[in-house]
Amino acid sequence: MKKKKFDVNQAESDYITTDMSYRELAKKYKVNQATIAKKGKDLSWVKKREHYRATVKQEAIDRAKDRKADKLVILSDTIDDAIRVIRKFIQDCENSNFEAKKHQFLKDDITSLKMVAGVFAEINGNKNDRIEGGESGIVLIPATVEEETTNVVIEGESDA
Repeated sequence: MKKKKFDVNQAESDYITTDMSYRELAKKYKVNQATIAKKGKDLSWVKKREHYRATVKQEAIDRAKDRKADKLVILSDTIDDAIRVIRKFIQDCENSNFEAKKHQFLKDDITSLKMVAGVFAEINGNKNDRIEGGESGIVLIPATVEEETTNVVIEGESDA
């Protein structure tokens, strides 16, 4: 009986890089499943498949780490930009004597902060968290004056 020839290297590649079984390879290459199984055993296809999958998994983990690192760099730059915007706003308000100018600075800075918040949301994959419309998410709180307090000791009681 004449043996059928098939591309052993291609069959090995198919086995290692896919989820194809020996039965599926035998059908694809039109050879007996025992022939595929013998070649697989002789050439250690199972070990090669395990090694290939471990390598692919590690590469995926490494790429995910690289993407996360890139996001952290972008986030760090975004935070630096936000700090610059806030410092500019404070400086502009301190240097301005006109309420209209203060109002315009505030509007400009809120717009900038909205953009920063949008970038932050994009980085974190939370596109729905982007600040839209009229709400800025910034609340202006008036300055408060701390009152001096005095300790009162009632006779018969102690602080201890």
